[in-house]
Amino acid sequence: MVRNSVGKMVEKPKYGGVFIEAITVEPLHFDEASLYIHTAGSLKLTNEDLQMGDWAKGPSGTGEVSWLYHMATPAKWAAGCLAESWEIDGDTATFHIRKGVHWHNKPPVNGRELTAEDVLYSLKRVWTIPTSYTAFAYPWDTHIESMEAPDKYTFVLKCKPGKLGLVWAMATDHHRIVPHELYPEDKATREWENTCGTGAFMLVDYVASSAMVFEKNPNYWGKDPLHPDNQLPYVDGVKWLVIPDLSTRMAALRTARIDMLSGITWENAVNLKKTNPELQSFKWLTGDFTTLFYRLDREPYSDVRVRRALAMAIDNEAIARDLYGGEAVILGAPIPPIPEFSDLYIPVDKVDPETRKLFEYHPDEAKQLLAEAGYPNGFKTEAICYAAHPYHVDLLSIIKDYWAKIGVDLKIDIKEYGVWTSMGAGVTKTYQHIFACHITTPNAFRFVHETPGKTVNYGLIDDPKINEAYAKTIEDWYDYDKQVEIYKELLPYSLSMCFYQQLPTPYVYTYWQPWVKGYNGEYMAGYANQGCDHQRHLWYDQELKQELTGR
Repeated sequence: MVRNSVGKMVEKPKYGGVFIEAITVEPLHFDEASLYIHTAGSLKLTNEDLQMGDWAKGPSGTGEVSWLYHMATPAKWAAGCLAESWEIDGDTATFHIRKGVHWHNKPPVNGRELTAEDVLYSLKRVWTIPTSYTAFAYPWDTHIESMEAPDKYTFVLKCKPGKLGLVWAMATDHHRIVPHELYPEDKATREWENTCGTGAFMLVDYVASSAMVFEKNPNYWGKDPLHPDNQLPYVDGVKWLVIPDLSTRMAALRTARIDMLSGITWENAVNLKKTNPELQSFKWLTGDFTTLFYRLDREPYSDVRVRRALAMAIDNEAIARDLYGGEAVILGAPIPPIPEFSDLYIPVDKVDPETRKLFEYHPDEAKQLLAEAGYPNGFKTEAICYAAHPYHVDLLSIIKDYWAKIGVDLKIDIKEYGVWTSMGAGVTKTYQHIFACHITTPNAFRFVHETPGKTVNYGLIDDPKINEAYAKTIEDWYDYDKQVEIYKELLPYSLSMCFYQQLPTPYVYTYWQPWVKGYNGEYMAGYANQGCDHQRHLWYDQELKQELTGR
């Protein structure tokens, strides 16, 4: 046993082993300029950004933050990554690039040192290539004044007046830095073989619909913040197995074919406790739960009475009890009851009585509202979803039955993941009625789902009160406490308007094998880092695995 940097007595980390995980959907591409980082997931292991979340402030360290949720990282929880430090002066941010960081040693980059020119090149790409999320969500012409690299280790970002706050999270903790030798300046690359970064792992093999193999970067710059003398990563490599089927993923966990599985539902958690009591586990409230987004730019969804009727026709208590086994909260969006938002969350029993009805079951009042809105006999509608999501189809089937009782005929249209993504992506949506997606709840108070021009504003919300509050948060972008005050004042109004259909938020579980050490349930340390930080920090007890499995 050793004492780590925050004073905890822990096992001494060991080196070696290959950490194996299952992924449900393989990357759609290998360059976030093709869309965004979430559809180019392997970049999260191979490439890095300027800033990251401080691992030492999470569950394995001081416990100040859960590191479970997708949210722009407040300054108090942030740490330097490729940028060692930075200063902000008005609309200008100056970043001091970390010295001694090298690219993966592969041709034609050949392990050369990272410079500020690489940062300049990378951020210019995602702000100017038309297929990039950032190019149309935060256009250069309206957000960026200039980007410069005045010397080898300095990068300067100057924004249009009042825009640095909007750009900050994307520039610092979202976009990965890439080398100019392998990533074209004016278009996205789709070849996995071109992947080259400064990250802890190198992508060395990819078999479509089968597996992705990452090897340890022997020249990685990072040290373990909890054991500052230790070079990261501890494991020799990471392997992602593409397993879309849930039962197959569960079997892989039970038989130790994989080392970890996250997002496990309560039913499967009950079974795992019986069949595999040796597994370690962590229960947490999902930050990405199913939400129904209405097209608010067209009838009947532009009428708040219709939206309220659809809400009151759903028995949320029954869904929480029967679908989630009681392992859910009724009101978990847009703000969930998590430690980070203890001063912001409003439980359902604390909202005003009329708004509370939107989360209760009142089918008769729902019928009356539809009649008042001009739909006494209901109407036909359609929801787009994708099959691999654990709850999309089940939830929509339940809602279909509820809505039928008030005359609303719901058609469920199941799409492949890529098709589903394309229908909801971009500023212009191609779905016609309802888009079954999710709210990234901990990031919601930055209005990413509720303001015009945001690609994840799936419902095309354009509301004066929300827009005004959003403008105020931009003015106070670096004052986290003020932002919380602004959103808390707006939240009762947002809930009452039922801009989208909040459904019960379930708890999920993460399970991992007993030989996975130095891990306490963390899922992402920083913005847009889903499922990609733990591999760098955990260690693998190969002797224990041999003892327990014979392998």
